[in-house]
Amino acid sequence: MKTYLLGLITGVLSVSLFALVLWRGPADAQRGTNSIVGAGDAGTREELLTWRTLEGKAHKASVQRLVLKVPDYYGVLTTVTGGENGTLWFVDKKGVLRNVIIGNQVVEVEPEGRP
Repeated sequence: MKTYLLGLITGVLSVSLFALVLWRGPADAQRGTNSIVGAGDAGTREELLTWRTLEGKAHKASVQRLVLKVPDYYGVLTTVTGGENGTLWFVDKKGVLRNVIIGNQVVEVEPEGRP
């Protein structure tokens, strides 16, 4: 009976540790890291928008955009899906599809590694 309990406890602890090692957080772009691998947060940028209504009234608004650095090897932006889990979809020359989850944030994509 002792061997059975010891084996059970060891098994549960092993599986728990294995799950903890494999668990990764949300797949959002990395934030606040000094060594970014893949797409990552490059800070924010303020953009001033101006427009006129149909009645001719001038309006101004300030928008904070999250700047994302996207490496050249991600390829070109092919699709954008919206909503709470907004995603940018990229495809490279080999046909490899990569995504960057942005949520419902306003972003600016800044290519990284292109002249």
